[in-house]
Amino acid sequence: MLMKLGESRTTDNCIVMIKAYDLNADGVLRFDEFAHMLML
Repeated sequence: MLMKLGESRTTDNCIVMIKAYDLNADGVLRFDEFAHMLML
């Protein structure tokens, strides 16, 4: 999706980004975690 938006990120960049907002540390962004990320 980032590529479609014109952003170029590596897999490692994406992992770091997910970890920053993965509040329960399960490796997956739940909708509430995703929504929180968008609000910042």
